[in-house]
Amino acid sequence: MKPRDAFLLFTFTVVVMLFVACGGGTPAAGGGETPGVLSGTVEVNIQMSAFTPRDITIRQGTTVHWINKDLAGHSIIADDDSFNSELLANGQSFTRTFDSAGTFPYYCGIHGGPGGAGMAGTIKVVP
Repeated sequence: MKPRDAFLLFTFTVVVMLFVACGGGTPAAGGGETPGVLSGTVEVNIQMSAFTPRDITIRQGTTVHWINKDLAGHSIIADDDSFNSELLANGQSFTRTFDSAGTFPYYCGIHGGPGGAGMAGTIKVVP
């Protein structure tokens, strides 16, 4: 086997192993139900002036817990004003339980704006 072929085989093997180890690209499922739909308590990190994950789909009754891991202050404001956190310093958090189905876009009051401008995210709540 030529060195180039050995290198390609090794690289392919490593990529496949990483893919399998990371769940094969299948979204995480909360509560063992529909793939990609989360339940229970879901954490959204605020880091590097971004919400991570930016967009999530959750079941009704799920609690979302935002944690500011950034050095800058941030806030969480729903486009429709249905929820609004105070300014969160590093280490502070905001929690909200979503009891109604619907789509809830939100943004950082300092670094984003309604309609997905800048630092923003979306919570889709399904029954």
